[in-house]
Amino acid sequence: MTKFTREPDAASPWSASLRLEWGRKFACPTARRSASRTPSRRHDGPEIAFPQWTALGRVPTVAPPECSEGHAVTEALLNQLVETVEAHYAVPDAPPLLASRFGQSNKPLLNDLKGAYGGLLAAVRAAGEERLKIADTRPGREVIAPADRAADIGNEVQQLSATARAAGSSFDSLPKSVQIAFCVRTEAGEVVTLRVTSPYDYKRIKAGELVRPGFRTIAEEYRKPGLALSSATVQDKQALWRQFLAWAEREQLDPATFQAAKKDSNALARFLAAQPSDIIGRIVIPADIAEMLLRRS
Repeated sequence: MTKFTREPDAASPWSASLRLEWGRKFACPTARRSASRTPSRRHDGPEIAFPQWTALGRVPTVAPPECSEGHAVTEALLNQLVETVEAHYAVPDAPPLLASRFGQSNKPLLNDLKGAYGGLLAAVRAAGEERLKIADTRPGREVIAPADRAADIGNEVQQLSATARAAGSSFDSLPKSVQIAFCVRTEAGEVVTLRVTSPYDYKRIKAGELVRPGFRTIAEEYRKPGLALSSATVQDKQALWRQFLAWAEREQLDPATFQAAKKDSNALARFLAAQPSDIIGRIVIPADIAEMLLRRS
C-alpha cells in the first residue's frame, strides 16, 4: 500500500487548485472532526496521510465514507424541515408559521435541528433559499415560509401587523379604568363589574353579590387577568380589543361611546374615573383645583 508524503503533481486527482478548508469542503460535523485527527484515513484506494496534505493546503476531492453518512443525516433533517413547513401551510387558512412557535408541535425535530445547526433559523438558511425563506425578519417575530409562497406570506404578515397595531390603538383609546377592568386580577370567587356610563369605573364583587345599578359584569372569558398594560404587546392589546367588542355586543353596548368619553374627557373626569365608585360621592375638590383640572385635556 502506497502512502503519499510529498506534494502531488498537477495531474493528481488531489490537485493543488483545491485549496479549500477541510471543514468548508465537506460541511458536516464528521468531516470537521476528521480534519484534526493525526492518523491517516483509509479509502478504497491508496492510504493518504491527511496531516501532510493539510499542511500543503490540499484536500481530497472525494469525501470520506463517514462524512457522506453525516451529510446524508443532515440532509434528511433539512428535508423533514421543508416537509413540515409545507404541511403547515397546506392547511386552509393556516396562520404564518412563527419560528418562536415551531417547537410547540415539532419539538423532536427542533431539538435535532438545534443539535445539527445550532438553531432553527440557521437550519432554514442551510436548506437554501430555493426551498425555504424567512418571510419576516423582525427579531422574535421571524416567520418561516416555503420559497414559492414567501412573498405572499410576507404581505399577509404586514397586513396582520397593521391590523394588530390598529386594534391595539383602539384599545388604548378606551378610558383607563375600562382597560384595567379587562385585565385586573381577582381573588377566588370574585367577578369584575364595570360602570358603563361616565365616569367609568370598575369594581370587584363576590360572585352572586348584587350588581350595582349602572354596572355590568365582565365574564372571565372576555378578560386577561394579570396582564400588565404597561408591558402589553400589540398582539395582547389586539386580543383585548376583540374581547371588549365581543363583551360590548353581548351587553348591547355601543363601543364608540366609551371612546368618545375618553376623547372628550379632561383631567378632572379622568381623576374621578380612577376613584372607587363607593367614595366618589364623598370626594371634595377645592374650586381652584377643580378649575385647573377642567382646563387640562
